[in-house]
Amino acid sequence: MEIINWIVSGLLSLAFIAGGLMKISQPKEKMESQMKWMEDFSNLQIRGIGSLELIAALGVLFGRITENQLITVISAAVLGATMIGAALVHLRRGEQKEVVTNILLFALSIGAILFNSGNLL
Repeated sequence: MEIINWIVSGLLSLAFIAGGLMKISQPKEKMESQMKWMEDFSNLQIRGIGSLELIAALGVLFGRITENQLITVISAAVLGATMIGAALVHLRRGEQKEVVTNILLFALSIGAILFNSGNLL
């Protein structure tokens, strides 16, 4: 089970590190053509979302490496919450196809929470 835990945590972290880095390093105009939801947000808001994703993704990895389950669980919960928010934005904009990605990333977040909450309960 430990290997599966690392795979789930690693995929979750990888996805959000990539997404977070992109949101904080690329100009909004460059990303808007591929991510239409950005039209509804300011540059500062997008940078804030990217920073939150990056910090939480690193928290998942840091928690796993240091075997600190609480950090992993909290970080994964933050990432799951961002996916709930993202899904709501996509649904409001009529972008139902985009919600599939949010659901998959939310499922990875729940997996990381469940795998790492054993000794916390």
